[in-house]
Amino acid sequence: MSVTDEYYYVKRLSKVKRKGFLLEKTLIIDDTAEKSMLNYSNAIQIVEFVGNTNDGELLLLASYLKKFKNVENVRRIEKRYWKSEVFADYV
Repeated sequence: MSVTDEYYYVKRLSKVKRKGFLLEKTLIIDDTAEKSMLNYSNAIQIVEFVGNTNDGELLLLASYLKKFKNVENVRRIEKRYWKSEVFADYV
């Protein structure tokens, strides 16, 4: 399969916005960057869960999400290196 044959379902936050939710307060959490490409500044990318019972991704994510509790605009926060921030908090 070539790259041109691949299709991705894109998550559109415009639907969420129409329901009255503020994009400044909304996060997308997904394991595929292409799904959130229309709302990149709202996205946190995690690794895919493949059934490993020792997978700690969601525990790391839970720790990171605490950062957003009192944030006015989640879109202004750089989220690409979120795991580095979590690990830095434990050092």
